[in-house]
Amino acid sequence: MLNSSEISRYQRDGFLPRLGLLSKNQAADCRRNFGQIERASSKTLVRFEWAHLFFAWAYDLATQPALLDAVESLLGPEIVIWGSLITNKPPRSEYHFAWHQDSAFCKFVGSAPALTAWVALTESTLENGCLKVLPESQRTELAHTADDSEFNILRQNQSVTAPVDLTKSKNIVLRAGEMSIQDMALLHTSNANQSDSPRTGFIVRFSTPEIKATDYPIIRARGSRACRHLTLWEPPVSNDLERGLQGRDGLLETLGRIRNAPVSDYSA
Repeated sequence: MLNSSEISRYQRDGFLPRLGLLSKNQAADCRRNFGQIERASSKTLVRFEWAHLFFAWAYDLATQPALLDAVESLLGPEIVIWGSLITNKPPRSEYHFAWHQDSAFCKFVGSAPALTAWVALTESTLENGCLKVLPESQRTELAHTADDSEFNILRQNQSVTAPVDLTKSKNIVLRAGEMSIQDMALLHTSNANQSDSPRTGFIVRFSTPEIKATDYPIIRARGSRACRHLTLWEPPVSNDLERGLQGRDGLLETLGRIRNAPVSDYSA
């Protein structure tokens, strides 16, 4: 569990950097598992959502006891996972995340407490485009507008355009296996990868059963409170690539029909 100093820092700044989670070897194993997904997909994946619903290794990562302990320290004992995202910037590429707040794209969270965990599967450095955050920016909701950059990894392709003083922004450099935790409303970005190796991170979205009804599949990570308004999924039991990818394709197709817009991966 987090200590009182860490909790106070999170509540003040909106994030916690450099928390230990995985060993270097465990992080490398997760990166190899993602590499198998890439090879099976026959493309370099820049963003890959919902792995935790279809692959046991990704579910195990999203529900690591040490990770859930940290989340429980901040959200309480009732924890749900409403999304995951693997971000993968190829070497010497222009792919980046524009300045944004995650809360701008998930209004169904409403007033429920929510946070994002960012787990480094490779080193995350200044050179390869580590996460950069603006402390205390979680207190103000900012307007987002369309961003015409073809290399903005955000699916909504938006960015914050309101005038913001970014001089106090902080880079979060992580070793493979470390993680950072941030409030859903924290303003953040990450630059392009200028190194000779890929930069890969595993993102998990956490909240509580207080979130509103959504078409997103929900995993109960801890607790027992009634969630009848949510679509609860059972954890995956295998790492079978073909079955996992087929199941995920079915989910993307279903979400596309519900939203009347295609939902697909972002590949280089």
